[in-house]
Amino acid sequence: MATNIERSTASDNVGTAAEPFNAVFAGSGVFGSSVSIGGTAISAADLRTPTIIILDQDTWANIDLLSPSRGDAYQLTEATSAPARADASAAQVADIVQYTGSAWINVGPFVQGPTGATGATGATGSAGSNGSDGGDGWSPVLAVVTDGERRVLKITDYAGGTTAEPTSPKFLGSSGLVDSAAEALDIRGATGATGAAGANGASFTIEGQDTWANVNAIVSPTIGEAWQLTDVTGSPPDRIGGASAVIGDVVYYGSDSAWYNGGALQGPTGATGATGATGAAGSNGSDGNDGWVPELAVITNREDRGLQVADWTGGARPKPATGR
Repeated sequence: MATNIERSTASDNVGTAAEPFNAVFAGSGVFGSSVSIGGTAISAADLRTPTIIILDQDTWANIDLLSPSRGDAYQLTEATSAPARADASAAQVADIVQYTGSAWINVGPFVQGPTGATGATGATGSAGSNGSDGGDGWSPVLAVVTDGERRVLKITDYAGGTTAEPTSPKFLGSSGLVDSAAEALDIRGATGATGAAGANGASFTIEGQDTWANVNAIVSPTIGEAWQLTDVTGSPPDRIGGASAVIGDVVYYGSDSAWYNGGALQGPTGATGATGATGAAGSNGSDGNDGWVPELAVITNREDRGLQVADWTGGARPKPATGR
C-alpha cells in the first residue's frame, strides 16, 4: 500500500525540522513503533513528512560510486544490487533511492500527487519591438475583355511593388486567378427587366403657318399653342440641342410662358404601299433609219488574203468610214 512517512531531526534521517519533505512509497502496512527501510531501522517517533528532490536518473552501479550528501535522491534506470524496497521486495527500475547520511534506502516507486491548483496569471510582458517594414505590394492593372456575350477582367500588368512581380497576364475567376477568359468570371450582369412605358408626351395642335415675327407678337398665347414657321427673321428659339431654327420648324408655347422650338414637323415614315396595277402597253415607236450594207473586196498581202470594206450602200444616216 502507499504510505506517507514523517522524519524527525535524527542524525540519520533525510529531512530536518527546517527541511520537511513528502515521500509516498509502496509500504507493507501501517507503521508500528518502528519501521525497517532497506534493513535500516527507523523509529516511528523519528519519522517526519519529507520532500524528496530527485537529482537525476542513473544506474545503481553509478549511484553507489558517488560521495553523496544527506538527502540526495536518484531514480534508478537499472536496479541490479540496489537496496530493497521497504517491503523487502527487490528494487525495480524507476524506484527512488535516497541517502540518509549513513546509508542508501529505497523509498519505492515515484507516485505523482494530484495536480495543484492553477497559479495566478502572470503580469503581461512588455511589448516587443516593431518588425521591419515589408516590401510594397503590387496593384493589378485591369482591363475588361470581351468573350462572346461575356465580359471578364484581365490582369494585364502589375504596378507599384518592390518585391518579385507576380505573373501576368491572368484573369479573375470566381475563386482566384485563372489562365484563360473562358475560365474567368463574367462581370456582365443578366439583362434587366423591361422598364415601364414612359408617359405620353404632351400633344398640341398647330394653329397654322406664320412668320416668327407674327407668332412672337401674339399677346396672350395659350399653353400648347403651336405654329409652323414660314420665316425665321427675328431670332426665334433654337431647336432642342442648340441648332438654329429653320423654315418649317414648329414652335410651341410652354407652361413657363416661353416659346420652344420642337424642330421640323415630320411624323414617322409610313408603311410601304401595295404594288400598283400594271399599266397599259405604250404605242409603237417610229421606224428607225435604213441601215448601211458594206461592199467588201479581197485584199492580197503577200501570202495572206483579207476582206476590206470598200464602200457602204443603202443607208439613210451618215455613212460609216471605209477602207477597214
